[in-house]
Formats: sequence, C-alpha cells, structure tokens
Amino acid sequence: MKTATQFQRIIHFIVDLFVVVIFYVVIAIVISKTFMETGKYLISSPVFDIGVIYFLYYLIAEYFFRRTVGKYLTKCRVVGYDGKAPTFKHILIRTFTRLLIIEIISFFSKEPIGWHDDFSLTKVVQKYDRDLKN
Repeated sequence: MKTATQFQRIIHFIVDLFVVVIFYVVIAIVISKTFMETGKYLISSPVFDIGVIYFLYYLIAEYFFRRTVGKYLTKCRVVGYDGKAPTFKHILIRTFTRLLIIEIISFFSKEPIGWHDDFSLTKVVQKYDRDLKN
C-alpha cells in the first residue's frame, strides 16, 4: 500500500476543515433559531464548539468509514500499520492527538506523517479501485 502524498494530506486538511466549519455554521444556525424562539440564550465559545465538532467529525468518519470527506476525494483511507482496519482505540488516540495545536509541526518533515499517525499506529494510504470494497 502506497502512503498518501504530502499534497494529498494538505488537501485532506483543507477539505475537512471546510466540512467542520460548514457543520459548525449549520448547527449554530439551528441552535440560535431554537433559542431565539424559546427566549432562552446559550452561552458558548465558538472555539470550544468547533473543537467538539472537529473531534466528533474525525472520530466518527475515520472509525466507521476509515476516511473523511477529504480522504474520500483523494481516494485515501486510514489503516493500521498492519494494513488492517484500525480499532476504535487507534482512532480515538489519533483523534485526541489532532487536538494538540503544535501537532501541525510534525508535518514539516520529509515524510507526510503526523504525530496523530505515529501515536495511534496508523497511516493514511492511497486506496486503489481494487480496494474499494474494503
């Protein structure tokens, strides 16, 4: 299995960040309309809200589908180091590690491997047509 390129990883990040922001906007609109109709107010931090959506987006997408929207567009998926589907524990570690702000530094090496890959014993690989059923 060929690992995803640095360009593909950048595409994943940009597309997935866009998806998270869209989720946030939709949820914020629904919640604000609900609270405006009831006359109650919800005090929340947008940074916290986006963080929760970011966390849940990656956790759900990578555990159940082994890919996010960004990975789907580039025909990539997440696998364990052994090439098999990662366990929930692996995805949970992978997702928590992403929340580290300085984690982005890990991509400034020759190989496009982030700490969230290393710490969770997973990798992102290119998915070929013969692999589409998996």
